Amino acid sequence: MKKNDIFKLSEQKYLITMFSSKDANTQEELARIDAKYKVFAIDFHQNSFDNTPSIIFLGSDTNMNLKFIQRSNIYNSPSILIIKKVKESLYKQDSMIQNLDILNQINTEIKEL
Repeated sequence: MKKNDIFKLSEQKYLITMFSSKDANTQEELARIDAKYKVFAIDFHQNSFDNTPSIIFLGSDTNMNLKFIQRSNIYNSPSILIIKKVKESLYKQDSMIQNLDILNQINTEIKEL
């Protein structure tokens, strides 16, 4: 998938992470995640990164980011949550928000979700 490709969600569950690219090496560590689900990574600072086979780095405008952050009650960075398909094109939150202080914990936390 190229950076500007539009995609359709096809999996039953996805992991979403909100992170700050201003934290040292965050995007590189995110790119090394070995997750159970495909990962959508959203940078608070709206920088763009190359996708990996398991992670899609999404771009979003400030208003959309704020709506998502408020709706999901995200207070820390990086934060992760899982969404689950409930209808053909409708996904809802399916996990508690995991607030991670150390990115190295992500793999362990994901496997436990």
